[in-house]
Amino acid sequence: MAKLTESERAEWLRVGSVPLEEPPLSYNERIVAPTAEARERYARFATEAAKLYRGTKPVCFEGTHWKL
Repeated sequence: MAKLTESERAEWLRVGSVPLEEPPLSYNERIVAPTAEARERYARFATEAAKLYRGTKPVCFEGTHWKL
């Protein structure tokens, strides 16, 4: 891994010391606590919940290559 120059190191330290400003939450995001851990838990929950939805898939018996 390449070493940083002194100016690059100073820039990283300067950027790291600046407080991070997050954008305001949207309407849907307000139900989740504004922490990274809570957002991660919600994202994992939503992903697992989306796997359960099968939806409706219409069956079309048309064409010459369909089988039951």
